[in-house]
This record gives sequence, structure tokens and C-alpha cells, in this order.
Amino acid sequence: MKRHNIFRAALALLLPGVMMTSCKFEEDDYFSESAALRIDKTTAEIKAKLCAPTAEGEQGWLMQTFVAGNDSTKFEGFNLFAKFYENGKVLLASDHRYLRDGNANKYTESTSLYEMLQEEGPVLAFNSWNDILTPLSDPVNPIHAPGQIIKDGVGLGGDNNFVVMGYSDDVINLVGERYRAKSRLLRCDRPWEQYIADAKATKAAISSATMPGHYYIINETDTLYLKNLRGGATVIGDRLEYPAKYTERALVFTPTGVSFEGGIDFVISDDKTKLVSGDSLQIVAMWDQYIVDRTSLWNIDDATYSDAMKTVAAQINTEIKKHNTAWSFAKIGFGRTTGAGAVKGVVVTLYTNAQKTKTNTVCMEMTSERAGFGKIKYSVADSPKTDKNLQSVSKKATNMPTLVKNLADILAGTYDITPDNYFMPTGATFTALDGSKTIVLK
Repeated sequence: MKRHNIFRAALALLLPGVMMTSCKFEEDDYFSESAALRIDKTTAEIKAKLCAPTAEGEQGWLMQTFVAGNDSTKFEGFNLFAKFYENGKVLLASDHRYLRDGNANKYTESTSLYEMLQEEGPVLAFNSWNDILTPLSDPVNPIHAPGQIIKDGVGLGGDNNFVVMGYSDDVINLVGERYRAKSRLLRCDRPWEQYIADAKATKAAISSATMPGHYYIINETDTLYLKNLRGGATVIGDRLEYPAKYTERALVFTPTGVSFEGGIDFVISDDKTKLVSGDSLQIVAMWDQYIVDRTSLWNIDDATYSDAMKTVAAQINTEIKKHNTAWSFAKIGFGRTTGAGAVKGVVVTLYTNAQKTKTNTVCMEMTSERAGFGKIKYSVADSPKTDKNLQSVSKKATNMPTLVKNLADILAGTYDITPDNYFMPTGATFTALDGSKTIVLK
């Protein structure tokens, strides 16, 4: 029941049909006048706001633009930038991936025409081709262009005309007239290329192409799961794989976090551990699962070796010389060796020359599992697997398997994890719950 409650709450926050905003469509009392006159005055007021001189430090408008997608594909949101002029011209800019003529992913500017139309309500119409906006509404699917035209003429499902749903001095909420995706104009607080760079820096700080990209969405008691934050076309579900309930929500990256379609803003918390929206809704990277599952080698800081670890390390140093007198102990870590018959577990790195400039590794299997949020449990089987390297050196250094097993037994247990980075950890502090040992991996 709790999971269903937060699912409904997340849907309420992120549904395209919900415009979360404090702006109002009618700011003045025009009800003593005709509907046509009210629309006329409102339209004129919106245009005046679009063209109003920006305050110091502002750079026109940021247009967080979203598209409806098509039957086969959902798309991310797009950061566009705009300056509107009284003469009906508009300057748009972006670096999005659907720019044409070789400009994809390159900062590009384009000038075209716009108009404030009076329909059932005010409509912001971009009524001539613009190299920045029009590719998002072109019925030719840019993935296949120019060779294939989508039969139903949808393309990305973007719009050129936008109904104004609400406005203030600093925010204008829009909905596509045809496909109904939500967009909004916000006063931009920095030069456009700087905004792009800062948003990219945020993206790099909270997501990675080399990590799974899975996140929790949590409030004070409940949990949902989010995938593909980096790609901008997220899936939010009641479980990570094959969810029974899910919703798809697009987002854009900002200099301080992410914004979902509908104007739901998440910002990086002051302690850099999560993204937060309001008082309780949070997006937390599944860093603990990443640490549990990872196979890359993280070495233990030797300053955090326990006395028992130091004793076994000294014994390994003596034993390995039976294999080769030039070899010596170097480091202890967790991960997977890259040699033949590799296993995941405790890894001992050995110097293979007297100059201590070359290394090799041996590994014995340890099982790692998540023992609750931010906790990891390491276990050792009665007869754990060893990699080919350990089997090879054991032909002469016959006590090596026993010594590495002793080391694994020392390290076995349940730990609280404190990552060095809560979005993309490259190391962590493991604090044993029994208080007997704390180790730092790096």
C-alpha cells in the first residue's frame, strides 16, 4: 500500500497533465470587459513580458522544451534559449542533438519570426522555420531523415505553436497546441553557452555512461525506482525491472539539478548526496547497489589495515617468495582479477620485481550482497573458488590459498557504506557493524 501511495504521489507530481506552478493566467480583473478584450489585453501583456528588458545578469529566456514522442520512441527534454523582439523576430539558440546541417550537439543560433495569436486563449506561435525549434516538430523522424518519413507524420511529436497556460514576470508556462507536451520559459540567469556548460557539468556530476544509472525516488516512508536519468527520457516504476506500474517522464538538466516536464524541479542537496524537490521528495542514486555489484578493483588503504590484516599480509609476503624471490606483497582489495579464470572477491596485489614497479594479482571468491540500504555483506564459502593466478603461485607457495582464505575470513562481515561520491562512487569507507574493523577503499 505504501508503495502505491508514493506511486500515486509521483504520478501527481510528474504527470504531463499537471502544471506545477505559482503563475496565474489572469493577473488582473478584466471581467467587467468582454472576453475578446480580456484575451487581447492578456496577449499584449504576455508579449510585453517576452520582450521586456532583462535585469542585470539575466540573458533573455531559457525555454525548457518537451516533445510528445512517437509510437516507438520517447525523447528527452531540450534546453533552448530565446530573445524576443517587438518587431516579431526571435533569436533561438541550443546545442541539441537534432540540429541539422552538421550542427548537431554544437551551439547554434537562428533567427526567425514569432507572433502572439488570439485563439481561445493566447498562443505563442513560431510561425517560420527556425533551425533550433523546427527540427523538433518536423514530421520527418530525424533518426531516419532524410530517407524515411513517419507514416503518421509525427516525428518527435513537438510543436511550433504553444498555448500559454500561465505566466508571471519570470515564468511562462506553455503546452503544445497539437501534441500537448508541456514546456516553459524561465528568465535565464547567465550567458547561454555558460548555462549549457553548467548544465553539462551537473549531468556529469550526477550520472555516468559507465554506471547503471539507476535511482530511487523516495519520500519519508516509500520508494519507487527511476531509470535512464542520464538519457533524459526516464522510466519510473514500482520495481526496477519489469515494473507492474510505471510512467515515462522526460527531463532536462539544469546548472543545479534536473527539471521534469510540467515544471518539477529537483536540485542537488547541499551535502551533494541526492536530488531534492520540496520538503520530502528525493532522487537518490543506487550507489549502494553499484558498490555491491561492481567488479572493478578497489584497494584498501593500508592505513586502515587491522592488526590481523597486517599479520596475514606479512605472512603472504614471506610465502610468495617461495614462488619467486623477487615477488612481494603490495595491496589488498575487493574486485575481480582480469587473468584467466577470474573470480570476484578478495584480491591480493603482488609486486613482481624487486623495483616494485610491476604487479600481478591473485583472487579468492567472496560473495557480496546488499544488506539493506547503504549496507554490504561479504561472505566466504567453505571451499571458495580461486583464480588461475592463485592456483599457479600455489604450486610453490603452497600456503597461499590458506593465507588468502584467512584474509577473506577477516574481511567477512556486514558493513555500513559511506561512498566518496553519492552519485558516482570511486571509493568508500566500510564501517563494520560489529565495530571490529573499518576500512577505506580507494
